[in-house]
This record gives sequence, structure tokens and C-alpha cells, in this order.
Amino acid sequence: MNRNDDDLLKKIFENLPKEESLPSGFRISTMERVRLEHIRMQKRNARLQLLVQIASALVIGGLAAAALVYLRVSLPKFTLLTSFTSSSASPFLMLGAIASVLILLDYLFRQAYSHRKYQT
Repeated sequence: MNRNDDDLLKKIFENLPKEESLPSGFRISTMERVRLEHIRMQKRNARLQLLVQIASALVIGGLAAAALVYLRVSLPKFTLLTSFTSSSASPFLMLGAIASVLILLDYLFRQAYSHRKYQT
């Protein structure tokens, strides 16, 4: 929570009628519930974000496979018994490495953005 929220809560609690006394620890328990709800929402958003990333990766992979089938691109056939040469596998390894690096960078940037967003 930032400073403005704390000031707003202080004003609300100060404006409560004095004749109605609140149970001891009411503010502490209320703030604890707010904090736990905030943590629960952060975890939910992180799970939802992961689900969206997985779904988008599957859609992109499906579209790439559909494009290869539509364009009738012949791919080298690999079996467990035959070894593949580095020249036939290098484009696929390079694409896999680029995709992995981009997904890692996306994850790191999202983490940095969310930490910066919640600290201000």
C-alpha cells in the first residue's frame, strides 16, 4: 500500500463516532485481511498470466505448423536410429533458442514491471 491509502484509512478511522468503540485490534485485523486479499489477487493474476502465455505459445505453434502444412514445406525426417546432421537441424535449434530467449526476456520484464508498479 502506498502513503495515500494509509492517509485515507487514517482519516476514515478518525471520522468514526467516538461513542461506538471498536474491538481492540480491529484496525490491525482489517489491514491484515486487506493484505492477505492483495496477496491472493497477485497470485491469481500470476496464474492467469501464465495460462495466457501457455495458450498463446500453443496458438503460435499451431499457426506455424498450419503454415508449414499449407505451404507444403518438407521437413527432414528424424528417427531415433538415424543421426541428423548439424546443417539440417541448425535452423530448428536456432528458432528454438530464439523463442526460449524471448520468453525468458518477457518473463523478466513482466516481473520487473510488476515490482516497480507495486512499489510506487
